[in-house]
Amino acid sequence: FLERTGGGLHHVCFESANLEADVLRMQEEGARIICAPVSACGFRGGRIAFVYTRAKLLVELVEAPVTYQQLSTVGLK
Repeated sequence: FLERTGGGLHHVCFESANLEADVLRMQEEGARIICAPVSACGFRGGRIAFVYTRAKLLVELVEAPVTYQQLSTVGLK
């Protein structure tokens, strides 16, 4: 990669409270889905997705972790 591109920014990562909605919104804005949401061991089992924008930027979206308080509100204690 570095030989081909000369280095620089590879990608940015954002936390997402609603991964599917954010991926869909970016796709509707012309981005290309590189990796649909999948589980990632590096984020405590949370999911990640990769999207390539029209501005030629690779964006990683990381699902926001679920808190104990969120689980307890739906009865999953």
